[in-house]
Amino acid sequence: MQTRYIILMGSILLGLAAIEGMAYWWMNPAPTGMLQAKLVYSPKKPSQSGELGDKSGEDRSNVSPEVHTITPLPEVVSSTLAILHCSTGVVARLDQANGVVIHLAFFEWNSVDSTSVLEAYKHLPDECMGSIGMELLEKLPPRFYVVGGEKLLFDHTVFRDPVGRVIHAFKGTWVSGASNLIGTSFRGGADQWRAIRFKAGLYRFRPAYARVAQGAVRGISDPQLAWEAFEKAMLGDLSMQ
Repeated sequence: MQTRYIILMGSILLGLAAIEGMAYWWMNPAPTGMLQAKLVYSPKKPSQSGELGDKSGEDRSNVSPEVHTITPLPEVVSSTLAILHCSTGVVARLDQANGVVIHLAFFEWNSVDSTSVLEAYKHLPDECMGSIGMELLEKLPPRFYVVGGEKLLFDHTVFRDPVGRVIHAFKGTWVSGASNLIGTSFRGGADQWRAIRFKAGLYRFRPAYARVAQGAVRGISDPQLAWEAFEKAMLGDLSMQ
C-alpha cells in the first residue's frame, strides 16, 4: 500500500514538473532575429557646404537647403529612454537656411524582454503630440522606404503647432522577425496594442531587437515635399548591418 502511494505521488510530481517545464518553454521562447541584420542609423557629418552628409554638389534647395545648425538633444534622449524602456537613442534638431526645422530621432531596443521591445509599436505621433500642444489635422497614407531589402512603413501624420505652423510627422518601426511572424500590417498605437501582444503570444514571438526612426518637419506644407525633406535628412543614413 505504501509503495503504491509513493509511486502515485511520484507520478503526480513528475507530471507537475513536466507541466511547469512546458509552461516555461512556452512563455520563454528564444529571441527572434539574434543573427539577423539590424537596422542601423549612421548620420554623416556635415560637409563643408553645411549640408548633412551631402557631398555630391547636387541642388537640393527646393526641399532640403543647407543646414544652418545641427543640434543634438541629449536631454530629450534621457527622458525618452525612461518612458519607452529602450536601450539607447539619438535625437537632433536640424535648422535649415530657409527656416525649415526638422527634428530627427532614432531609438533602439536590444536583446531585452518581449514586452519592452514591443513598446516600439505602442506610441504613435497622433497619440503623443497632443500632450505638447499640437493639433491633429489629418492622418495621411503611410509612406514606404526600402533599406537593404527591408521594406519599412512610415506612419504619416499632420499637425499644427500653437503658432499655426504645419508639422509633418513620420514614424517607422522595425522589429526583428516581425515580418515573418506577425505580419507587416500593424501600424501600432493603442488601438492595435492588444492585437500585437496577442499575436506575439500566439506565435511565441520574442523579438531580440527593435528600432524606431522618426522625424518631424516644420515649415513645409506640401506632404510630398515634407517627405522628401525627411528622406534626405535621415533615411539615406539608414542601413541593415
